[in-house]
Amino acid sequence: MRLLIIPIFIPHAGCPHDCCFCNQKVISGNVRAPSAEEIHSMLEGYFTVAHRYDAVQAAFYGGSFS
Repeated sequence: MRLLIIPIFIPHAGCPHDCCFCNQKVISGNVRAPSAEEIHSMLEGYFTVAHRYDAVQAAFYGGSFS
């Protein structure tokens, strides 16, 4: 089965510090969480190739270790 996983990176907003092990700006590539419109736009971009796959999933990455 061919699976398309759409990655969406969400930086953790709960901690104001930039520790080396969880600097969310570096890990996620974002300084703020994407808006609903930005996520919708990302998903639409992937839908142009989604027909090539048996299943499509959106995966949210980021946040905190706990």
